[in-house]
Amino acid sequence: LRRINELPPKARRDALEKLAILSGLRKLEATVREEAREMAITIDLMENDLFRPLLLQAEQRGEQTGIKEGIKEGQATMLLRLLQRRFSDMPSWVEEKIAAASSSQIEQWSERIFDVHAPGDLFGT
Repeated sequence: LRRINELPPKARRDALEKLAILSGLRKLEATVREEAREMAITIDLMENDLFRPLLLQAEQRGEQTGIKEGIKEGQATMLLRLLQRRFSDMPSWVEEKIAAASSSQIEQWSERIFDVHAPGDLFGT
């Protein structure tokens, strides 16, 4: 690792890639991880052909999760606004119920908002 650390960036990247593969084949990942922890080796994993695809996949999964959470949050906000506009006084449990619901459940409630006479009717309570 010390010799690898002294190499120019491209050669260091290649050597670390080979080390990662070999350590996996020889079941020495823990040893290499411990040695690397004791040595300060700085590499940009996005420049590494082995790790770049994995990092990009993880990033895409994170973005998709964030988008889904953002959509749910927007749906919940809109449903709460509609309920407040329609019924004025809202029990405190309504916001908790909506926050705990899935995106599809919020969508179903939103479709029924004009068919109910009280907030509790929307949720079946």
